[in-house]
Amino acid sequence: MAPIQSLSARTYLVLAGAFFAACAWAQINDPDSLPWMAAYLGLGTLLNAVVVTGWTSGLLASVLPMVVGGILAFAGHLLYTIRTDLDVTPQGPSASWQDNAAALVWQILEHEQGREVGGLLLLAAHVGFLRALAGAQAGRTTGWANKLAALVMVLALGGAAYAWRFQPEMNARYHTEHCSGAFSMGRHSDN
Repeated sequence: MAPIQSLSARTYLVLAGAFFAACAWAQINDPDSLPWMAAYLGLGTLLNAVVVTGWTSGLLASVLPMVVGGILAFAGHLLYTIRTDLDVTPQGPSASWQDNAAALVWQILEHEQGREVGGLLLLAAHVGFLRALAGAQAGRTTGWANKLAALVMVLALGGAAYAWRFQPEMNARYHTEHCSGAFSMGRHSDN
């Protein structure tokens, strides 16, 4: 397969590679850092180089959906482990379904495993997008669908980076010490 020529796809791959490399770095002081670092570096960064250079093959394109399935299954397992800690009762009679959904998502993100689920969902979406780029000569021209997917992924990664840096109260309720992370150095209380 020919190397990817699309500027939007190449830009996304560079930004995603930087984001997932930062995710790997953030795992340094986690007790179970090795598998997370391997996943973020392997699937989020190194696989980008394979796809952008055109080294992909039909085998890789056929394996990636299984990788996405494995990531999603593990994310489901992590959600299952925190299920008893989640309060799924409605927020009140005047609360909309959006308010209730937002409250549930926030409860999930307060747990270390919930934040890991968020990272896994981003990684699964990223690998799925790589599959679209790698499959059936999609790398020659991305078309509007792939450009839109690249934009959505950049926005998702940007939103995650914002929450990661500027929402320290995600870790405040349970204060998992190692979750203060590699990027907490120099963080001020007014952020």
